Amino acid sequence: MLDGQLQVKEQFRIVYYDGEILFALLRAYEILKQQEILAICEGLMAQFVANNYQKYHDHWLSYATNELLKYQQKKEYYQFGLKNALENINFIDKRDTAYPTMLELLVAASKMMTKLEVSPFRKEIFPLDEDFFQAKSRINQVMEKRALHEITTGVMFPEFAQFFKQPAVVCYGFFARHDRFRMRIDDAEHFLSGLINYRMHTNKEEGF
Repeated sequence: MLDGQLQVKEQFRIVYYDGEILFALLRAYEILKQQEILAICEGLMAQFVANNYQKYHDHWLSYATNELLKYQQKKEYYQFGLKNALENINFIDKRDTAYPTMLELLVAASKMMTKLEVSPFRKEIFPLDEDFFQAKSRINQVMEKRALHEITTGVMFPEFAQFFKQPAVVCYGFFARHDRFRMRIDDAEHFLSGLINYRMHTNKEEGF
């Protein structure tokens, strides 16, 4: 990656591949239950923690951390996952256009907080109950805001679609306003993944 003067800023920046492979391996472990796979996953997470990957605020890292916590709960995993969300939450809160990966990240972070609430690591990470509930509330508040925002600013409703060349083709699709109204299959996947996971998670939290 280059800076404004075209000097090398970072040798490597595409971190989401790392998060994707960890998440994929954890899903493989869920099916195969091979300890070798889990050991590889823990090795990858150790590398992410050591290299402060939380600074990238990547949704795949959030997914993967929450998934790993299902099988191995460690204090540093919780800290990593929550920093990945909380250290960027003000930016996420103020993001003006639809950005579905932000919702995906927050849903996974909210799930982590649910796990942490009954974990022995809770008091180590949040010595004061007030701090824990404040962080949980902040994540959930922004998560709910983003869920509504993704729908209202990222869905091509008929009233908007009518101004495009082929309204019937784009109607009710998902689009990125900040990138020339692009509509891509991977964007649709992220929108659906975020919204479906949000609905499933909140239904579970509400006892449905």
